[in-house]
Amino acid sequence: MSRPEHNPKGATSFYNKKEALKYSTNNKMKQTQSILSKRAIQLLQIPAGVNGLILDIGCGSGFSHQKLLREGHLIVGTDINRTMLDESVRHTTNRLNRAKYNSNNNNNNIRNKTYGIADLIESDMGDGLGFRRNIFDGVISISALQWLCYPSKRHKGNNTKKKKKKKKYNSGNDNNVNPHGVEERLKRFFRTLRTCLRKKAKAVLQFYPETAIDCYKICKIANEVGFNGGLLVDYPAHMDGKKYYLVISFDG
Repeated sequence: MSRPEHNPKGATSFYNKKEALKYSTNNKMKQTQSILSKRAIQLLQIPAGVNGLILDIGCGSGFSHQKLLREGHLIVGTDINRTMLDESVRHTTNRLNRAKYNSNNNNNNIRNKTYGIADLIESDMGDGLGFRRNIFDGVISISALQWLCYPSKRHKGNNTKKKKKKKKYNSGNDNNVNPHGVEERLKRFFRTLRTCLRKKAKAVLQFYPETAIDCYKICKIANEVGFNGGLLVDYPAHMDGKKYYLVISFDG
C-alpha cells in the first residue's frame, strides 16, 4: 500500500474534501488515533488535576486531542490542511453539543464537568512553529512527523537546481543549502519546538518512519538542537505493529 507521503502534491492535496470526510468517519481510524493519542498523553505525564496549554501538531480532524479536551486542557491544534481542520471543527462541535445535551439530562457529576477549549491554526510544521517562548505545558503529535522526512511539495517550484558558479573564496555560509529540504525543515521544526515548550515539559511525537534512516535523522536533529530523550518503541517484536514515539524535553 502506497504511503500518503509519496503523493506528488503533498498533504494539502491528498486530504481533499472526500478523503478528509472518509478519514474522519472511519471508525477503525478513529480507534487507532484514539489509542495512539492516549499513549502519547500517558507519556506526557501531566499531573492529575492540572490543566495545561497543550500543542497538538498535525492535529488533522482532531481525534488526537479529544481526550485532552475531556480532561479540561486548553488545546492549540495545527495542521497544513484546512479541509482536515474543518473536519476537526465539525467533530469538536458535535462533541460539545452532546456534552450540553448530557448536562441538561443527567446528574450533577456530568453537569459540573469542565471541558477544554481548542483553537486551530493552519500552518506547515516544516516552516517552524510561530509561537512565543516557553508557553506550552506539553506537546503531542500523532502520525504527522514522518511528513518532514520527505521534500516539501508546497515549495516544489523553489527546489529546482541552479547551476553552481565557481567561488573565489568561502565566506563560511553555504548559500546552496535548500531551505525547503528535509534536513532544514526538520531543524526549523525542532528549533521552534524547543522555543515554545516550557522548560522540562515534554513533547511526545508519534510517527511512522519508512526507514531506519528516518528514525536516525529525526533523533539526531532533535538532539543537535538541545533536546534530551529519545525514541520509545511499543510492540518492538511485532513486524508491522511497531509504534514509534519520540519522547523529548528541553531542560534549558
